[in-house]
Amino acid sequence: AAPRPIELDPAVAPGGVPRADLFLDLTDDRLRALLGSPDFRRRDNGAELWQYRTATCSFDLFLYPAAGRGHAVKYVDVRDRGLGAIEPRACLTDLLTRHARAIAG
Repeated sequence: AAPRPIELDPAVAPGGVPRADLFLDLTDDRLRALLGSPDFRRRDNGAELWQYRTATCSFDLFLYPAAGRGHAVKYVDVRDRGLGAIEPRACLTDLLTRHARAIAG
């Protein structure tokens, strides 16, 4: 069975849309449940870069080994893809919507 998406606390994330920093310390399993598989993944000396992309933005998450928990996010970055400034929450909304549609089939 596929892991269930994380339920985000609207009190912490206004409007139910998470801030990028709310992804810190998420394990790889929880991250995959929330956003699906990354569009790009690179491994380097035990660390991993997971990148999720939309037409307008790139969401980069840097995961490092976590004792007994696989990997966990220690740094995040939201960037525009050369089309002008991007609001991080807009990028995350697009990514979460895309994954929700994929789960719904």
